[in-house]
Amino acid sequence: MSKFFDSLKVILFIFLIISLILLEFDYLNAEKNNDSLIKLPPFFLKNEGQIVPHVKYYEWMSSILFTEEGVFFYLCNDKNKIPVKLEFIDSKKESKFSGEEKINTKVNYFIGDNDSSWIRDIKGYRKIHYKNIYSNIDIQFNAEDDEVYLQIIVKPAADITDIKLSFDAIDFLDINEEGLLTIGVKNKKYILKKPVFFQNIKGKTSIISGDFYILDKKSFGFRTAKHDRKFPLIIKQVLIEKVYFDRKIEEIITKKISDNSGNIYITGCIAVESLYHAVNNPIGKNSEDAIVIKLHSKPSSLIYLLFLGGSSRDYGVSISTDSSGNIYLTGDTSSKDFPIRNAFQKNYEGGGTDVFITKINASGDDLTYSSYIGGSNHDIATDITIDSKRNAYITGSTKSLNFSTKNPFQPQKGGYYDAFVVKTNEYGNPLIYSTYLGGSNWDAGFHIKADDEGNIFVTGCTKSLNFPLKEPVYSEYDESREAFATMINHSGNQLVYSTYLPINGKDCRSVKPMELFENLYFRQ
Repeated sequence: MSKFFDSLKVILFIFLIISLILLEFDYLNAEKNNDSLIKLPPFFLKNEGQIVPHVKYYEWMSSILFTEEGVFFYLCNDKNKIPVKLEFIDSKKESKFSGEEKINTKVNYFIGDNDSSWIRDIKGYRKIHYKNIYSNIDIQFNAEDDEVYLQIIVKPAADITDIKLSFDAIDFLDINEEGLLTIGVKNKKYILKKPVFFQNIKGKTSIISGDFYILDKKSFGFRTAKHDRKFPLIIKQVLIEKVYFDRKIEEIITKKISDNSGNIYITGCIAVESLYHAVNNPIGKNSEDAIVIKLHSKPSSLIYLLFLGGSSRDYGVSISTDSSGNIYLTGDTSSKDFPIRNAFQKNYEGGGTDVFITKINASGDDLTYSSYIGGSNHDIATDITIDSKRNAYITGSTKSLNFSTKNPFQPQKGGYYDAFVVKTNEYGNPLIYSTYLGGSNWDAGFHIKADDEGNIFVTGCTKSLNFPLKEPVYSEYDESREAFATMINHSGNQLVYSTYLPINGKDCRSVKPMELFENLYFRQ
């Protein structure tokens, strides 16, 4: 009977490969297009020690930074962004700013290898309020409706000409024929939309005529037509538009998954401090942290936001979740002080990047385990999955001769880059197995799936003439067969099947036959 099932599995595997030939795979583009459906709301975080101390508050996506010196943000158009500082000229020195309208999103920072420095429950707000910054004038920065805008409240006794705003690090200001403020920086022009002036009088909103006027080459103010001075005048000036946040979301997201409850999980990376350093230091600081986001799609609400990393670049690449809502994350790190807990590899080995694997609890406020994986050369993660026992599996590629291996079917690196497969238990330590997978040229794993017995199926790219094969459907490599499909047993020490795959002119990274293979084999 066992021989019958073995034969059946072989037949099903062959059927899988034939089916792949007939199917058109465009997974990468499909996943990218889905990112546009995600709405990540802007809001302001209080600095409770997670970034440079000069910054008191900041908007987490656009990196608007609020300091005692002024407000730092990027001027953006389709291709460029320039860091500038917005200052309030002749404002009251004693005026303070604070966050208002607290949000419910949980925000946690796991930065550095000292868990006593991790910061939880960071406060977030929808508004930053400068009270009485000019006599009888308040200024608010509001984050809502996929934009950040400046709102100036001119009270009845105030003089609107007191408001003087200035950009440093620009070359000139001008007002074009449409009344838009043109900002010239380094032979580029940036446009601020025309402000909206209005009053709320006895339950009705009245639009007031008004516009910018130039004070000097870096400073400007506002002026209006006659209006009822017995009521406050509101000036709304958009600083960061929806199109910027749409583009920023695309930059942040590298992987997005969902569960059966309608929750969406996102990983990627984001940099915040670099804006402050870009303005104050020509060299700058290019530090990026991995990010994990959990939100509910109906209605769209951000449940928690988690930053993970060290003092260098950290990048979330792939994410998975179990039935309890625990998160399994893998990515790349260049940080020697990446957050570590219950690790099977505690030290960064160098070579540009090591892989990391991290398990985060369901509430997003603690790490179950977190470990480096890698050797002394370049190591890259691409995908992570889990099985029903909450063992985690990752794949990627490595250039390291001393990549962490345990119980491998291939103990030594075969070529320039090899794919790798790693399995760890639900507690992260000890490592169950880790193995190279590759021939004498370039090989990389891109997608991985596990069945209930712990067998894994990995697909990826190869340029090796001698890639490890077993019962292959395609036994010879050529340029039309630059993909591979490999099945490894639950112990990691034996190939079950392995074959080259035709790619039919597609990118070999887009071959992701997991769902098809699950239907054909995992349910047998």
